[in-house]
Amino acid sequence: MIIAALKLLGAFAAALAAATFIALVGGLPVFALAPVAIPFGLLAIVLSEARRVRGLLFWLFAGLVIAWQGLAIFPDSGWRTLTTLTGMGLAGGYVYWRLAGRRAGRLAAEIARARGQGDGLGLDG
Repeated sequence: MIIAALKLLGAFAAALAAATFIALVGGLPVFALAPVAIPFGLLAIVLSEARRVRGLLFWLFAGLVIAWQGLAIFPDSGWRTLTTLTGMGLAGGYVYWRLAGRRAGRLAAEIARARGQGDGLGLDG
């Protein structure tokens, strides 16, 4: 269970790295976006794990919503900022999905099995 949680955090770090790269290319100050991105990213991970949401569209949408929160930090910015934030969200969402999101729910199933509740779906007998 601990290994699965560490894998999720590693995938989250890789997604943040992908988004950070795009932010640097787009000229946005990365550290201004981190207080917004990290809590909402962790919330998206918890929701997808609890609900076993594995779809790419979920992660692309979550990435966009999280990145577009940056518009509150840069309210008077133009199309370049919007384009950079969009790229950040899509890249971060895709990288997270590719590394961990495709297997969402395995951590919840492991916890349920450890508690003696089967797989949590009623499919194991």
